[in-house]
Amino acid sequence: MEFFALPSETKLKIVNTSSPNPQRGSSWVREEQTSKLREDNLGGSASWDELRDVREHFDAGTPEDVEFPNKWPSGRELPGFQKPIEACYQQL
Repeated sequence: MEFFALPSETKLKIVNTSSPNPQRGSSWVREEQTSKLREDNLGGSASWDELRDVREHFDAGTPEDVEFPNKWPSGRELPGFQKPIEACYQQL
């Protein structure tokens, strides 16, 4: 996906900050610990603190969420990215 090919400086503008709030924006490899959601992911030898996601990803929520708004790259940086994601939420 074109989002992941953006320069790091661009993704830093919309980075997801670690908090108990819903995730919005860009997250780096090994930044999150969603592996902890399933106990069988532990695999016997690792500790919970060592489990990190080995993927970079982008999180967005419903466009109507004004309390936790989405973070988007600018239309100049990534034209046509925001509209299809918001359209998907409208269909759900």
